[in-house]
Amino acid sequence: MENRVNIFRNCIEGIKTKSIKVAFFIPLAITALTAGLYFLKPGYLNVERLQLSFAAVAAVAAAYLTYMLLMRKLDTHTAAVTVMAVGIALRFCYTLYTGAGTRTYDVYRHEWGHLDYIKYIAEHHWLPPVNSCQAYHPPVHHIISAVVLNTGKLFTLDEFFALKLVQLVMAVLNSLTLIFFYKTLRELKVSGTTAITAVSVFAFHPTNIYFASRINNDNTMLFFYAVAFYYLIKWLNKNTFKNIVMLALFLSLAILTKKSAVMLAFPAAAAFLATLARNRGRFKAYLKQFMAFGLVSIPLSVSHQLRNFILFGQSFGYVPSFGVGFIPSTYNLLYLPVDRLLKDPFNNGGIEGGEFFLEFLLKSSLFGEWRYPGLEDLATILILLSVANVVILLTYIFMLKKEDIGGYEFIFLINLAVPFILAAKFRTDFPVACSQDFRYIAPVLISAGYFLGKAVEKVMASSLVVIKCAVTLSIAAFCILSTVFVLSLGHFN
Repeated sequence: MENRVNIFRNCIEGIKTKSIKVAFFIPLAITALTAGLYFLKPGYLNVERLQLSFAAVAAVAAAYLTYMLLMRKLDTHTAAVTVMAVGIALRFCYTLYTGAGTRTYDVYRHEWGHLDYIKYIAEHHWLPPVNSCQAYHPPVHHIISAVVLNTGKLFTLDEFFALKLVQLVMAVLNSLTLIFFYKTLRELKVSGTTAITAVSVFAFHPTNIYFASRINNDNTMLFFYAVAFYYLIKWLNKNTFKNIVMLALFLSLAILTKKSAVMLAFPAAAAFLATLARNRGRFKAYLKQFMAFGLVSIPLSVSHQLRNFILFGQSFGYVPSFGVGFIPSTYNLLYLPVDRLLKDPFNNGGIEGGEFFLEFLLKSSLFGEWRYPGLEDLATILILLSVANVVILLTYIFMLKKEDIGGYEFIFLINLAVPFILAAKFRTDFPVACSQDFRYIAPVLISAGYFLGKAVEKVMASSLVVIKCAVTLSIAAFCILSTVFVLSLGHFN
């Protein structure tokens, strides 16, 4: 009897693993189809048709989930994969109606914007001979984009279509980021409530959607960061050389894409120390693993910084200065001007103004640094829902017990806290509005999704019906209205 049960469990796990593998090919298949339409029938995929196509996908997904629920066949994995499929569809919809220079950063500059960097590698198969403007960045993203750009040029001489192919590959990476986030949750063996809530928040948060179409290095860094985070959790579960080497490799790739990925070194170091403290008798065995981690990650991570230091005298923490847009203080670091937040939900962006750190961070997480006339009411509701969800998240964190933090929670706490601390330091060192953009700390969404999922799980276990409804509606409404807002941006290109 026991053997039959084990066989059944193995079959179920096999089916779930296969469905995750199939999910990996969904974005690839969508990319092939949409790229084909773009090349063979230009202009066919206009904004209205894309919006209707997404609405059809969402309606089919909702009908499928409803049917499975009524038939009592709906399980966590099916629900999560369906939510991810809708999230992936939204990413491709947004990418297809968003231009390479729309709602992005530093792509088109007078000289050495991200596009110049990509084109130089594509044409010369070498790194730029300068470190000015965006050319100071590490090169992994730009190398990937250059390869895709050259591939696109094999099929078309039109730069628009070649760049659209780069954007579609970015959407693939963004979709894989979502899938790896879900794989992390499965590795943690979280409850169904936690998994579905966390995946929904991560799938439909505006920042993650915006990243999908950008050809600067934000999106690629987040992808490598999410994969590295997955291997960190996997290593905590199973301390093998393979897992720690994969962690070292993907952490290095993240740093070689954008230096701010070094944030992950803090939760990784905490995980190493905690594991060592729990297994003091195996010090030598773990020391060998940590040495392997260092031998892989350190040379790779510092290689580009060392190159730029030798060639240009560039310091290891170098960031181009844009002057002074405001005078940083404790007051404008911690104060949240609620009246301004509600009267004007959008940021002005640029150098001047935007001195209130929390205000700019919150607005940029939802809308970037742009203004969208006519969407103010919807934007204000999204801000209120975001604040409510932050309150839910913080309440859960403050209610954590010591034994909870001793599990995996401390990794997510560090991954949440360190980026905010570094962001506060960054805006002090470079006091301009755009230095406070949420995109610099986007990896906190991994922790935010996880903690909101755990918070909903905790609330659902209580007997307070009103709070259950309020928390569930707040998160669900945020995901739905975030989707509506993103779809509305099709008319702001």
